[in-house]
Amino acid sequence: MINLTERQAKIMQYIRAFKKRAGVAPSYREIAAYMGITVSGVRKHLELIEKKGQIEVTPYRARGIEIKEEKK
Repeated sequence: MINLTERQAKIMQYIRAFKKRAGVAPSYREIAAYMGITVSGVRKHLELIEKKGQIEVTPYRARGIEIKEEKK
């Protein structure tokens, strides 16, 4: 995971593990609870991770986080 901060890398690990276990991406609230941050904080981190090319977030879609390398 190039160019990700430690917190962003932890969020990515959580998203991967959650998707593997549940078959869907976690919600912003689930990520916030896991990380101990606000939903607004999650939104900001996901925006930055998306700008770094690691994920694609579909606005207004529940659980709309796609990991780019899995999208092939």
